[in-house]
Amino acid sequence: MKRLQVALIGLGMMGRNHYRILRDLPGVKISYIVDLNLSAIPDTDSLLARSRLEDVNPADVDYCVISTPSALHEESIAWAIKNQIPFLVEKPLASSLVAAKRVLTASQKARVRGAVGHIERFNSAFLYAKKIVEEGAIGNIVEILTRRTGPYPGRIKDVGVIIDLATHDIDLVRWLSGSEYSSVYSQINSYQESPHEALVHASGKLENGVLVNHIVNWVSPNKDRQVQILGENGKIIVDTLTSDITLIKIPIHKIEASLVASLRGSSEGNLEKIAIEKREPLLVEHENFRDFINGLDANPVLLKDGVEALRVAEAMLESSRISQVVHL
Repeated sequence: MKRLQVALIGLGMMGRNHYRILRDLPGVKISYIVDLNLSAIPDTDSLLARSRLEDVNPADVDYCVISTPSALHEESIAWAIKNQIPFLVEKPLASSLVAAKRVLTASQKARVRGAVGHIERFNSAFLYAKKIVEEGAIGNIVEILTRRTGPYPGRIKDVGVIIDLATHDIDLVRWLSGSEYSSVYSQINSYQESPHEALVHASGKLENGVLVNHIVNWVSPNKDRQVQILGENGKIIVDTLTSDITLIKIPIHKIEASLVASLRGSSEGNLEKIAIEKREPLLVEHENFRDFINGLDANPVLLKDGVEALRVAEAMLESSRISQVVHL
């Protein structure tokens, strides 16, 4: 099988991570690096450097990876679609739901394959969590709680914390539960360094009845990434930063009604920290998309999933504006 030639569009902070992975990814060769700031491109790759997409020869590109600011995603995707080049675009798919729908429609009309970089789906802990949920280890899901907090990333100016960060958790909830959001209610707050909302507390309900709660901010001095999946028979806790996964099963036996029981209440379930092989999510994501392009078994995050994440995100923004529940 021939090595796929890849154009990397955008070499900012996330673009440099994509570069690191693509440089060593088996079956792939970087054919172009496109960035307005040519000085950001490594000296060893100076021959690959281009400052404009117009200077890229589409015949030398089997697929492209788009890692520009969110507001520029649609422009780069339009170039890829025009030239019949499959694309992997960083999340969010676009900076607005309207733009995301245009991208989806254009790609479907031109029959150009695309995927969105919702990287958390490729986290080893979430892949395992999805597996044990589907196996029924915790029974039917009744609630999902997510917490994603940390310091303000000064590089992001075009969108707020909902579009940039909450979309991670929105996509995870849809994927883990297999259900769409039916309603959301959110409250936001601002932060002097951010031109957009910097904190959001959002709650919602899925079409299958699962209750959801999201806490996301750019204000916390430390990073905190946790997802709790509560089922009828237990709970799964995932730490995104460490890829640690904990399974807590509801106990079979309750403490007998006695003085001790009246003081201590019901017994807690057995806690099991699950040992799994931990692989870098970005590497797994790229392997998956490479295999997708090669026609092999793969599960990329499809463009329609990127559209749905933005639909819920914009519903959160609308809810915070009108101070009411928004039904999707």
